[in-house]
Amino acid sequence: MSASAPAVHALRRYYWLLLAAGLPLFLSALYFNAGARTPAGLPMLPLDDAYIHLQYVWQAAHGQFMQYNPGDTPTSGATSLLYMLLLAAGFSLGLGKDMMPALVVLAGTLLFVFSTVTLADLARRAARLLGVSEDLSALQYLRQF
Repeated sequence: MSASAPAVHALRRYYWLLLAAGLPLFLSALYFNAGARTPAGLPMLPLDDAYIHLQYVWQAAHGQFMQYNPGDTPTSGATSLLYMLLLAAGFSLGLGKDMMPALVVLAGTLLFVFSTVTLADLARRAARLLGVSEDLSALQYLRQF
């Protein structure tokens, strides 16, 4: 066995993790690079839903929780309370409105990587339980169902 054999074995053991984290990072980089930008060069978000959430987050950061405009009665227009609270961290860190789309893209990328790695790990565990290979050939086993 050569000296590099342990390194190759370790790489094979964790290639699923490299793939599961690398693929979403690559796709996110492509998206970020190809996405629309403001005149200042900052990323713009493709849907208005994100901007609706950001408005609710902005209002919450200024003491008007669940209000779209100052003085409005509270509404349920922010359809994801957890997402809104996650974004509130940006304003808590002192980010301005102009930097929040970048935070949304970053949060989306991190959550994309997390969910892909988690799904890949669950697939590996399921493959072990089914007694099939843990690599991508496990998908071939599932095709018979």
